[in-house]
Amino acid sequence: MENPVPRHIGIIMDGNGRWARRRGHPASFGHRAGVRAIKRVLEGCEQLGVNVLSVYAFSTENWSRPRAEVRALMRLFHETMQREIDEMHRRGVRIVVSGRRDELSPRMRQRIDEAIARTARNTNGVLNVCLNYGGRAEIVDAVRRLVAAGADPQKVDEAAITA
Repeated sequence: MENPVPRHIGIIMDGNGRWARRRGHPASFGHRAGVRAIKRVLEGCEQLGVNVLSVYAFSTENWSRPRAEVRALMRLFHETMQREIDEMHRRGVRIVVSGRRDELSPRMRQRIDEAIARTARNTNGVLNVCLNYGGRAEIVDAVRRLVAAGADPQKVDEAAITA
């Protein structure tokens, strides 16, 4: 087997704000640097033949950050989505957004819907942006769906949660 290439790479975008502050910059400087880094990683994935890049950009736990930082991050997500959608479409990259959208602003949800619709038929790779996403939140959401569907508690197991 010669240098196998993974089909899917996941990156947790953590530490950009701390990186910037250690260098005397505001957290937003680091967050913008993180966006530029992800663009370079996506280009590398395309060159190597990696089909899917998942970026864990904002977890459900991130809402506990200072309000100004959360606002700046949401503004950055919105601006980046708006600025990059045409480029992603031109390159044939399909945009997927995973996570709880109901807690995002209507404006952000609209931008996400536009990006997903615009790139839905693209086949040169997938950029999966995990936004307002978290493992605990996913488990809670899965259990809520089971309860709403009237699941028998004795039959709830790992298979039921992943279904």
